[in-house]
Amino acid sequence: MLTPRTAHLIDLALDEDAGLGDVTSRAIFPATHHSRAFIETRQDLTLCGLTIAAAVFTRVDPALKVKLTATDGARVKNGARVLSVAGPTAALLTAERTALNFIQRLRPRRHHDPRRRHAQNHPRLARPRKIRRPLRRLR
Repeated sequence: MLTPRTAHLIDLALDEDAGLGDVTSRAIFPATHHSRAFIETRQDLTLCGLTIAAAVFTRVDPALKVKLTATDGARVKNGARVLSVAGPTAALLTAERTALNFIQRLRPRRHHDPRRRHAQNHPRLARPRKIRRPLRRLR
């Protein structure tokens, strides 16, 4: 279940990324055109932000059917499909960038991810960009 604050962050991100929607997708695909897509990992990792990504899809269009095949906090292997979505193509393409941004920018706390334990004292960690600041509450 999403908190009002999380829903507000999703709305802000959608407004920034999509604005009036994906004009190109709406021009190319008729409203009746449906597609399926999935999110697949490219490396072994600990998932974070997957439920928020799913909420992005349903927030853009409730007709998008999202199926989670993993949960936040789960360790998954390279190539694992963690989310699939089906529904109107234009809505799917409008939501995908924002959903991927949440998954890519959110990450587990360091003490939960054994690969990052050594990074606590690593001087080359990048300072979070401005978009990450509001996302800290979601971690």
